[in-house]
Amino acid sequence: MKRIGRMLGYVLLCLRLLVGALWLFGPYEDATLTPQSVTVNPDLDAHFASVEGAFDDITPGVEKRVVWAGDPGMQTEWAILYVHGFSATSEEIRPVPDRLAEELGAKRGNSSADARLGARA
Repeated sequence: MKRIGRMLGYVLLCLRLLVGALWLFGPYEDATLTPQSVTVNPDLDAHFASVEGAFDDITPGVEKRVVWAGDPGMQTEWAILYVHGFSATSEEIRPVPDRLAEELGAKRGNSSADARLGARA
């Protein structure tokens, strides 16, 4: 039994050393951690259409969009921004974001939509 414990200890030590070496000497990705200024067309529907018009591989029905609570462009007190995972789409958990926004009387944006959806701060 002592022998098994000693072997397990050596294996765990080697594993720790390997993870430490990978962390210390492994590749690093350059990252810009400062916020960047972005100019957004006040007409968000037109802005999303123009930005995404540059891509021909967007699945129909999952484009960036704003679901307005009331008239298009009208400010609301709340804005819900639904950001899905890398391989997901905005349709994955629908209608949860829609119902939440409806309950709050908020507008809702999809995906990596700009967080400034006209909500009052």
